[in-house]
Amino acid sequence: AFGILSFVFRGRDIPQAEPGMGGTAPMTDEARGALGRRIFEEATSACASATAYEACVAEAAVRAATRALVPELCDEISDSVRRDQCVFEVAQRRGDERMCSRAGSLTDYCSSIFQSDRAQKDGNMELCLGVVNPTERERCFNAIVVTKDRAFCDTLGDLRDRCASIVF
Repeated sequence: AFGILSFVFRGRDIPQAEPGMGGTAPMTDEARGALGRRIFEEATSACASATAYEACVAEAAVRAATRALVPELCDEISDSVRRDQCVFEVAQRRGDERMCSRAGSLTDYCSSIFQSDRAQKDGNMELCLGVVNPTERERCFNAIVVTKDRAFCDTLGDLRDRCASIVF
């Protein structure tokens, strides 16, 4: 289930100024926090009459946190698994690996995606070795090697056999 998240949130959305505020400069953290809080409050106003109050609040927090890119809003979620997913989603959307440390059970996976992205961008298979999550590490290797040939593999030293097993 977590693998799906890495593909959905690879695109990074940085909130811009609200329409009518002038300009398209990125929002300040203070403005982002205010926007997130407003979204959360509007969404939770309907939760009082919901039969599944906790689920309603969790959904409101996720919606506000991922739209405004404010991980602190994820703290409103009582379920630790969903809270970790929320922080993970915000970190990915914001492109901020430092937020991964707040992602609880998804910390290693979150960091692995950033490490894998760097390795792929640089075309550096050695960076893939630092990817903690085994599934993401494999994806990292494959993404780099899939466009290469045997000659590329011959230049890799210790990673030569690993590369060749993917190319052929």
